Amino acid sequence: MSPSGGWINAPPLPGHIIINTGDIMEAWSSFIFPSTKHRVLMPNNNEASKRSRFSMAYFCHPAHEVVISPIPSQVRERLQDPVIVEKNSASIFNITAHQHLLNKLSKSYN
Repeated sequence: MSPSGGWINAPPLPGHIIINTGDIMEAWSSFIFPSTKHRVLMPNNNEASKRSRFSMAYFCHPAHEVVISPIPSQVRERLQDPVIVEKNSASIFNITAHQHLLNKLSKSYN
């Protein structure tokens, strides 16, 4: 999704993979790797629809007691992006993975 909220195309490239990161990776990386909203659409032209395409979802979550906080990084320290600095001040840091999961579930199901 673009910064303006519109969907962007991510066409498959030979020899490449696309990885969508989630909220905890976003927090661990201090927002260098943003959590992505994503969707997958079938190609709408005949040529593309004849090619094989593989999509595999893999979800992992830290142990419940893990405290979510940024992983020390020289990249993060050199990066002075004002958006990242602002997000860090209003982050999900210093809560447990379990509390983060409960927060996400309550937003979806309450």
